[in-house]
Amino acid sequence: MERPPHLLLFLFLIPIAGASSMPERRRLADVITGDAAFRSYPNHHKTAVQYDVALPEFLSGAVAHAVRLRTGSLLRHGAVIDEFRLSSGLVARPHVRRLLVVRQNFGNLSASLYNLTGYELVSPVVGLLVYNAAGIGQRRPPENLEVLQLNVTKEPIAIQLSPAPRRALAGNTKEILCAAFELDGKVKFSGRNGGGACESRQVRHVS
Repeated sequence: MERPPHLLLFLFLIPIAGASSMPERRRLADVITGDAAFRSYPNHHKTAVQYDVALPEFLSGAVAHAVRLRTGSLLRHGAVIDEFRLSSGLVARPHVRRLLVVRQNFGNLSASLYNLTGYELVSPVVGLLVYNAAGIGQRRPPENLEVLQLNVTKEPIAIQLSPAPRRALAGNTKEILCAAFELDGKVKFSGRNGGGACESRQVRHVS
């Protein structure tokens, strides 16, 4: 029997009890993660320094970090946030002065919380959420928490996922793929670049 192709997945949807449809689950996942990032913000925390996000108990096993960035600095210099290499030239839409960027890694929950028929996950699921950081010092999210889009004007964003186990890679290197999820639920597959990273011209996020 032919082995199914392996998949490197860098975006994720959280199945949340009570949600009746996939789009609804995405919206709930965004709200829960964003809310936790705002409420976890430490007092007098410095710009461009990551902090831990306290996730709800049902996401035990997953981890999240957040960092506040100046939009102008991101545009000129880019940023490195764990697996994500954000190139210079990123433009926030709509424009805001400061961003809150939330990085997620679902670790050993990846396979149990999301699965693609015919593929095997060989890397933890990771993703980014980007918000307007205005008022974050109050440690309370805005009433209408909106995920922002970062438009790439120069080099694509690189996502360097954790190495897959050797048993999964042995003899199957050419079958390892990257997958990106669009807002409408469509999945885009692509190969890795010369450095073994996934690339995207959009900031993919759980939404």
